[in-house]
Amino acid sequence: MKPGSVVVDLAAEAGGNCPLTRKDEKYVTDNGVTMIGYSDLPSRLAGQASGLYSNNVVKLLQSMVDKENVLHYDLEDDVTGRAIVTN
Repeated sequence: MKPGSVVVDLAAEAGGNCPLTRKDEKYVTDNGVTMIGYSDLPSRLAGQASGLYSNNVVKLLQSMVDKENVLHYDLEDDVTGRAIVTN
């Protein structure tokens, strides 16, 4: 694999699908590939998903507010126009 690639082995708890997986470890191989073998990956994802969702909502609302912090939405905009439920 190319340097900078990332392998997330979701089967790390049961030994892994990749022979280089180390259970409960994240490390970088000699050629620069990051190997992630966390056995508790599902419990780590909830916080990441919440952060990602909240960041997206904040960015959406920021795009609907002008410089004077007044709500101004453009119905022609692909994102904000389709987010408007009623006008």
